[in-house]
Amino acid sequence: MLNDSVEKTSTAEIARIIKTLKSKKSAGFDSVSNFIVKKFPPSYIECLANCFNTWLNECHYPDDWKIAKIITLNKLKSGIPKCEQTRPISLLATHSKLFEKVLLLRIRHWAETDRLVPPEQSGFRPRGLLRTRVLSIYQEVKNNMAANIPTLALYVDYQQAYGRV
Repeated sequence: MLNDSVEKTSTAEIARIIKTLKSKKSAGFDSVSNFIVKKFPPSYIECLANCFNTWLNECHYPDDWKIAKIITLNKLKSGIPKCEQTRPISLLATHSKLFEKVLLLRIRHWAETDRLVPPEQSGFRPRGLLRTRVLSIYQEVKNNMAANIPTLALYVDYQQAYGRV
């Protein structure tokens, strides 16, 4: 992909991405929320498109957008939580989220066009549901049992993985 040129973005594409954002008022370190971004005038979106196109061309990602504002949330309904009863979330700059979505669209297109993602994969794809994978695993086990073929399965429980990282 290094020799391929990356498709430029447009004001229309950025406007579509902005419309998909939830109108939340929480903001990253830059204090700009999705709610504010949805109020941007067309001239600002045009400026964003110019910046995004420059960075796409230069393979550049602004360093300031790599900084997250971390907030600790209480898992309990009330009371003062113990350390294990909290979970941190990272709030990135909304501009960063917009640029990431532009990049994601290009990476998805590249991966699908070059057939890098196997048809069996549900993750990474839009509308790739876990239920689809569970049903296909169930069907494979059922077919193997009918044919008296052993089936190897590996189960991993990630329920509390984040707290132990």
